[in-house]
Amino acid sequence: MKNKTDLPKAGTIAIAGIWAMATIASVLSASHGSGYDVLDKIADFTSVGVSLEEKISDRIDASTSDMTYYLKRLDTLMCDYRAEKVTEETRPEYDSLKYVDVSACDISKIKLSDENRVTDEKVMNFIYEVLKKEKKYTEKDMAEEGDFVNLDYTMTEKGNLKPFVSVTDETRTVGHNTFPDKIDALLEGTKAGDKVESEYEFPDDYGDEAYAGKVFEYNIKINGVYDIELTDEVVSSLSNGADTVDGYKKFIKNYLEYLALNDIGENEVVELCNEAVVKSYPEDVLTYDVQQEFVKTMNLAGANSMEDDVFEDYVKKQGYDSLEDYLKTTTENAKKNLEKEMKILAIAKENDLWLDDEELGKEILNQATGYTSADDYYADYSKYHAQYVMAKFNIAKEIQKNGKQFEGAG
Repeated sequence: MKNKTDLPKAGTIAIAGIWAMATIASVLSASHGSGYDVLDKIADFTSVGVSLEEKISDRIDASTSDMTYYLKRLDTLMCDYRAEKVTEETRPEYDSLKYVDVSACDISKIKLSDENRVTDEKVMNFIYEVLKKEKKYTEKDMAEEGDFVNLDYTMTEKGNLKPFVSVTDETRTVGHNTFPDKIDALLEGTKAGDKVESEYEFPDDYGDEAYAGKVFEYNIKINGVYDIELTDEVVSSLSNGADTVDGYKKFIKNYLEYLALNDIGENEVVELCNEAVVKSYPEDVLTYDVQQEFVKTMNLAGANSMEDDVFEDYVKKQGYDSLEDYLKTTTENAKKNLEKEMKILAIAKENDLWLDDEELGKEILNQATGYTSADDYYADYSKYHAQYVMAKFNIAKEIQKNGKQFEGAG
């Protein structure tokens, strides 16, 4: 967390707040109309009787929709924020369900993708990779179903000279259809040093257009054949806490399911969020988030105010065309991030996946590394960030649980 001395002075926050108000008002007015007064939601404004429009009118495009109106309102207003107020702890609280309609968000209808489904085959493949890495295998002369073969191979579309796919030092399981059936069958009976050449025509309705309806020539070189036998003795030697084959399989499945939650969060959870409808925004929260970004940028620029030339030079070096471009982009990005947060939190609340303070403190420490207390995490990221992280995590777990139930029923 930053100390007060690390933050811009109160006057700096005032200017940042004023720019934020005008920019946010412009962005929000698109959905609320010119009568929407974001300034009424900002606390601690006092009249100073000094024209601010003269100071910043050359930096703002007054022709922007509703911008002139808000500049006039700002003419006699000054933000009384102090540096110590611009901290994560002061972020306004809000009820996400007040702003987001989640009636169309049905977790049970979100299908778990094949990529994120942890099957017994994926578990065994992972285990075999561990055993190979730990050299818990024996070499054998001839490959049989269930054995592993280490190989190099190329796939070349018929009629072309350059391989479409070229892979070296890869291990495949014989008989597990890791290649098309016809090619996979040819691995059985091979020995180290053997070469397999064949071709395969993919069906017209194959899922990947790069392969559909095309004929590919396979050239495979067998580097080695291995027999990996999974026993209680082998499992006990791996120092993982399990001492039986079944216990180890369960351990690995839980581990892979945990890893899959991140991808579920970036795919299936996003799919679910797309069904949520934002009705409006908590403008005080949006204002706060934008001001946070302004303060961060001023600190990085080493500027005392947004009117410093060093500030304008800095934002231009970051790729912005102008201060107006920076303000607009920063506000729009803050709005997008807030929308994503609102949807996640609303879905979690609606589905009883919201954590109370005690549960949140315990669970966030299970997810975050390098923290010994929840307060330390909140100081670095905020309590709302912790709620967002855990809400997204719990939604992903619920989708995963439903996916496993569906798999069992099928």
